[in-house]
Amino acid sequence: MIQNMAKIGFYSRAIVYFATGLLALSSCMGFSNQKEHDLQYSIKFISKIPLGKFFIILIGLGLLCYGIWKFFQGYMDTDDLGKKPGPLFLRFTYYINGMIHLSMAYFCYRTVLRLRVKDQDQNVRDWVKHLMELDLGRYIVAIIGLSFIGFAMTEVIKAYLKKYERGFHLKRNHPMLHFIARFGMIGRAVIFFIIGGLMLKSSWHFKPEYAGGFGNAWYVILHLRYGTIIAFIISAGLMSYGFYTAMLANMREI
Repeated sequence: MIQNMAKIGFYSRAIVYFATGLLALSSCMGFSNQKEHDLQYSIKFISKIPLGKFFIILIGLGLLCYGIWKFFQGYMDTDDLGKKPGPLFLRFTYYINGMIHLSMAYFCYRTVLRLRVKDQDQNVRDWVKHLMELDLGRYIVAIIGLSFIGFAMTEVIKAYLKKYERGFHLKRNHPMLHFIARFGMIGRAVIFFIIGGLMLKSSWHFKPEYAGGFGNAWYVILHLRYGTIIAFIISAGLMSYGFYTAMLANMREI
């Protein structure tokens, strides 16, 4: 049961990340004037193609399954990580990952029913605003930001050392698959690193409007020197991450 939920979830993630990267790539190449480059926009785009709502229902169910599985993975310690500080931090990121995918599943549900929904960046800013109203809210936002940055750095290190998800192994005679996996992990890590930085900036200045999600991260990238080239590379990285996630669905031991 749990194994099937995880596989369905991996495939749904693969579709969403690949679509996000493809749409962002088309914008970088001048084929589209679309300024939104987040996961929610890719879901909205898929919903508009023939049989799109049917696909969104399936994707939403998959994302729901994946979110539940990440909570199960973190709580039950299915990877046998243990209870030392490092492994506990990693298990904590599973919960954050699960919440992100549950929110994406909820967005799919609202998209199918044509219900109004805020964009991802505004949702993040609203959550940060609510947290900052708490006594220690500012520090909670900072911890979340550091968690995103820590997760991103961990992903880069894992990509460099070819240490993929537990239970997933690639043979040495598959250099292209190794490249796809590593390139995809690093591409997504850059986005998460920027999101974490935006959280820290929001906490430091006590201004929720500085926080954001994928959309704000793309805005930061595009306004860097050679931002279009960097965005092009990261877009390709997100497409690679979609391929990598599909490989996990097929080859990861769950």
